[in-house]
Amino acid sequence: MDSRFDWVIQSQSYGFLGPSAPKIHLEQALFFCDTISDLSDKVTKGKGLRLADLGTGGGFPGLVIAQVLDYLQVVLIESMQKRAKFLEDVIRSYGLTERCSVVSERAEILGNDPDFREAFDFVTAKAFGRPGVTAECGSGLVSVGGFLVVSDPPSVDQRDRRWPDRELASLGLRYSDKLQAPFALSVMTKTRKLSKCYPRNTQRLMKEPLF
Repeated sequence: MDSRFDWVIQSQSYGFLGPSAPKIHLEQALFFCDTISDLSDKVTKGKGLRLADLGTGGGFPGLVIAQVLDYLQVVLIESMQKRAKFLEDVIRSYGLTERCSVVSERAEILGNDPDFREAFDFVTAKAFGRPGVTAECGSGLVSVGGFLVVSDPPSVDQRDRRWPDRELASLGLRYSDKLQAPFALSVMTKTRKLSKCYPRNTQRLMKEPLF
């Protein structure tokens, strides 16, 4: 494994990774990197590009993105204090503090914070939650003209059921593309500003997901 990613073994030892082998997590994160790199040409902006990663957990994909795509300012959103502390330690150890930071808060709360609301060119999510929850939280953070990039289960082929157009439109999102090899990713474009009623509070978001 590339020495840049030695922290992955530590993340696994802490129980921060899922059941897949670390190599699989890393390969998927690098596919996120390739996708974001391709999309970057479609975002025109006079200042540096910003990316927020929802529920970074043990570092995927956001921490890998911060290491590989050095033109991005990356914010890792992780509400669990122990995981957030681990991410902060890795950021310091690898000299990423000028380009990468951790915010230990719930994504739906940040989506209503003026400093974070619709402030990012890209939002990424891997195993963050139900599609409706991910879309609502993601739209709260991604700017108009930006992209929400989300991992999908490899066996899911009914896109309209997982990402329904009508409900996405209510969040200012349009389904743009589905990438299936080597990993499944869905790409959504932010087409208009999000209504002030979204994202909803945590209780409603979890009990009454839009889809």
